[in-house]
Amino acid sequence: MLERVAEAAHRDDEWEEMVHSFVQVKAARFGSLSPDGQHKIYADFQQLLEPQLERLLESLRLPPDDFLVSLIGADPHALPTRPGVHGERAAAIEVCALDSEQLFHELMEAEAAEQAASAVRKMALHLTGDTDWKCVVGGFIEEHADKFEGLDATDGHSQLEHTALHEEYQGLLEEELERIIGELSLDAEDALVALASFDPSTQRPSATPLPRGPLGELRGFVEYTDFKRMMVAAALENLAI
Repeated sequence: MLERVAEAAHRDDEWEEMVHSFVQVKAARFGSLSPDGQHKIYADFQQLLEPQLERLLESLRLPPDDFLVSLIGADPHALPTRPGVHGERAAAIEVCALDSEQLFHELMEAEAAEQAASAVRKMALHLTGDTDWKCVVGGFIEEHADKFEGLDATDGHSQLEHTALHEEYQGLLEEELERIIGELSLDAEDALVALASFDPSTQRPSATPLPRGPLGELRGFVEYTDFKRMMVAAALENLAI
């Protein structure tokens, strides 16, 4: 049951926005807090997690009591990882941490270590609260998404109009990206190299997945294929409205 719930949580936008985001925001300072301060963060996490878990269990039609019984003795670290999928183990640890403060501490330590080691993670998480970046990227996508309607994001083809738009996107975001790199006190060259070579599979399995929107926007700056994927997804969302 844990594997099924973790898989559902990994795909769930609200889980990303609420649970993963809580861990990501609180992790950096968690280790410097007093035991009482850490316990308060854990209590806040429990209060946040419980309704999210109840919602997922209802959507999966899993009886809550049966699921809680299934967690007895469960080891989220033993959850198998699927190739190309990052975040399910973190979701499993979050679920099990509802009744284990020790697991919560392990989760926060893993997240803090990943943030300290990864320039890409620092940038992506920073962008979740950067209104200037959101305004620039959102405006570009709103203006040009219709030009990607009906395209297959994985076909490997590029059209002159679309590559020109990618160059426009890069020019539009160059100054914004320089600003963000400066605010985070990162080395510009190292940050861009890390962004170009970013591979989610190299992250700790217990670290939370990065928010899909900001990561796609960053990767779209350095890679045309990621830019196209972002724009095709936006075009599909517009058609669904």
